[in-house]
Amino acid sequence: MKKFHFVHGLVVLVSVFFVMAFLPSVSSASGTIKLNPGATVTLSSADVYGQGGGCQIPKINCGGTSSASPSDKSIRAKAIASLSGKGSYSAKVGERFYVARGDSGQTYGRARITISGISYYGTVGALGIAAGKGVLRMGVSGGPQKDILVAAGGGAAAKVFQNSNISSTVEMEVKSGEAYDAYLEIIASAGSGSLVSPAEVNFYDDNKRASYQNIRVDIISSGAPINVGDPGPGQVFFYDNHQCKSNNPNDWLSFNTGAKIADLTTWKVGSTSQNWNDRISCMKIGPGVSKVIVYQHIKYGGKTKTFTRTSSNPNGVWSLQGDWWDDSISSFKIE
Repeated sequence: MKKFHFVHGLVVLVSVFFVMAFLPSVSSASGTIKLNPGATVTLSSADVYGQGGGCQIPKINCGGTSSASPSDKSIRAKAIASLSGKGSYSAKVGERFYVARGDSGQTYGRARITISGISYYGTVGALGIAAGKGVLRMGVSGGPQKDILVAAGGGAAAKVFQNSNISSTVEMEVKSGEAYDAYLEIIASAGSGSLVSPAEVNFYDDNKRASYQNIRVDIISSGAPINVGDPGPGQVFFYDNHQCKSNNPNDWLSFNTGAKIADLTTWKVGSTSQNWNDRISCMKIGPGVSKVIVYQHIKYGGKTKTFTRTSSNPNGVWSLQGDWWDDSISSFKIE
């Protein structure tokens, strides 16, 4: 199945209470960084933003709102619930950056992304059996998420959560030719089982909100892909590289004849949050393998295509560059 980033369409956010439709907006990338070790770029404008939310059906005794302001890089969200009410509202604001090939041909690297000048102010109140939670997090599309604040309330008075001018940092693998979205997100969720035990999570009214000042990207290390060798009898290698080369141990997979992989979303890329669904860009088919059957969807659904070692391709090296199947394989069988 083709992959999409959250800035390119309708994204469905799933909270503990409901499924929320979130429609973001985006313009062009606000910064480009080359894969040169030591390279840095500070992004200048918020070009990724959006908000959404709702109440769990039957949508009674629940309310809230959210907003995102790219002009001052701020986000707001509020959720209120009483008897049987459950709901959640969220907003995101951030910036897109583009990774370019390094001056020495580097196509892979590791980046440090830092959001600086983060400030937040909000309250969480929850009486009795009510529950309220506010979450402020940093995230990068295709990469990690990191909670900056997890705010929960309880007791007679609402709890105040406030901080200013703090920073949050994550590190991740990046590739040339890819765009990434770094963002700050606020989520307000509330639920209650009693009219006399309401819950309110408020990072919205008056001066309540979260914001940041800038986002900085640093390239920690980089390199060019290398050839990791050829598959042995009965083996097939899959790569996240059009040349069937590997940037690091995370960028290729090895399977034997008889393998039936029904869902590549369950195959993680090393220790990252990414997976191998819609990621394969090249394959090497070893001697003794009859064929490799790939499928568009998980569980062997959708379109299908068969790859083999042929007289015109005796080494069984199949680059998917320019092919519809590039980054479109979700399951496969090896026979």
